[in-house]
Amino acid sequence: MRLATWNVNSVKARQPRLLDWLAETKPDVLCLQELKVLPDQFPADEVASLGYESAIHADGRWNGVGVLSRVGLDDVVKGFADEPGFPDVETRAVSATCGGVRVWSVYVPNGRVPDSPHYGYKLAWLEKLRDAVAADLTLPGPQLQAAGERTRAEIDEQVQASPEVVAVVEALEQQYDEYVDARVRGNPLTGQDGSVPTGDELGAELERFLAERTRRGERRPLRAGDVGGADELGRIPHVGVGRRDVEVAADGQ
Repeated sequence: MRLATWNVNSVKARQPRLLDWLAETKPDVLCLQELKVLPDQFPADEVASLGYESAIHADGRWNGVGVLSRVGLDDVVKGFADEPGFPDVETRAVSATCGGVRVWSVYVPNGRVPDSPHYGYKLAWLEKLRDAVAADLTLPGPQLQAAGERTRAEIDEQVQASPEVVAVVEALEQQYDEYVDARVRGNPLTGQDGSVPTGDELGAELERFLAERTRRGERRPLRAGDVGGADELGRIPHVGVGRRDVEVAADGQ
């Protein structure tokens, strides 16, 4: 489906351009905003001659929205439930089913500036629009399930046709299972309750680790001659991190 949207800003002023564009481009569905005409002033017969049905929600000089479709036009709804007004409800939304697809054409209010009453109107309008679209949204569950089963069967057939691919898939599945098992067992960097240790706790643990290495002879305290290079065993001097201080051995400092 080819779907287009156009803020036409007066369909009466741009009628020739609209008809020429439809004839040349031939979108399946066209959403229009700012029609600025009464419903009986919309060129429905002219667009019908090009193969388009039309759903128009308009009230004259301002606003006005429409949906043109050449793939069917069903279940037309003008406006939406609990639509806010300023103060009256305006012609800013129309929806229809076109070729099995639910389409909305909306002209969102201009909020002007944040401290303007129009801004609050815009936010309230968008909130109710969100609720209306969510309620209008339907997913073809059985069709999606059938399509998923067909895709799975095709993938299985392609995989089984190549022993090399089978081996790769099995290895990936094993890696994934090991990853999931490790996550179930818990993250070694967190506590049993999943909490992250504080900076003081990390510092204390590092001090215990370094002290244990020193005790076992795997590390000795830094000496003045060690700064800036490796010791006699080729080891680079450590950076000691405590809970209340940090000692950095670099550039002879």
